[in-house]
Amino acid sequence: AEADFLSDHHRELYSILRYLTSQRYASFDYLLVVALAEKRNLLKSVPEGYIRALYSADIDTRNFPIYVKQISDRSTAYKILQAAERIQLDVIANVERAAEEQVAVAEARILDISMEVRGDDDPVRLGDGLRDRLQQLADNPAEIRGLKTGIPLVDRRLNGLVDGTLTVIGGRLKSGKSVMLMNWAANIALTGIPVLIVDTEMSDKEQEMRLVSHLSSVPERTILSGAFAKNPEHLRLVEAARKKIEDMALYHKYYPGYTVEGLKSIVRKYRALHGIGAFFFDYIKT
Repeated sequence: AEADFLSDHHRELYSILRYLTSQRYASFDYLLVVALAEKRNLLKSVPEGYIRALYSADIDTRNFPIYVKQISDRSTAYKILQAAERIQLDVIANVERAAEEQVAVAEARILDISMEVRGDDDPVRLGDGLRDRLQQLADNPAEIRGLKTGIPLVDRRLNGLVDGTLTVIGGRLKSGKSVMLMNWAANIALTGIPVLIVDTEMSDKEQEMRLVSHLSSVPERTILSGAFAKNPEHLRLVEAARKKIEDMALYHKYYPGYTVEGLKSIVRKYRALHGIGAFFFDYIKT
């Protein structure tokens, strides 16, 4: 609603776009928006140059849900602030009221906001939309539904790396967890799907050499020593691996002092910039 926007610019623009939506316009034409703003005498509060700047902005439509979530979150925060101010005034005005009643009144105000907010983690009614989801599966049959790791046994057990799921790999120190994750990431990236790896242990160059070894089947020690160049077959295989790596969209970040918020920021950024389809976090702690 208009009340969700604190800025006059945004509130007025939202009002115009909401009107156009109610009139079943298929798109928000720039000249039409400006004409409506002028008709409503809004060009002083919403300058035409500001509207033009918004239209010229390069915005990835895949980020639309993120923008909507941000607006919703800011609106909720503002409502909480307003409720807190009302609670404060109410307590001051009714200082003699019993403690239980004070708490009940304060809780009621916050509960009203809570009931308005529908979070992604709220319970949902099982069965809503189930018919459509089943029909979609029937129309698009697939033996493996998720991204294939390249290991058939793993893919069959996990149904691949399914969108929206978290797969955790555990094992003893030096048991090959990092190697396996890099192999999975490379196999997905080779299919043309951008992949991001955040690593707390190995640098970009270390992982790069390990990847060359994996794709060429030439021992990593042979590559690091430079001896591969003396063997024509090794040289051919390493060159072929190099070309594959250069062609794939496999992004690696060495991040030993990571924070959860930092990880979330990196994933959001690379999702927006490169459309990553899989994220691997190589975290080793003994």
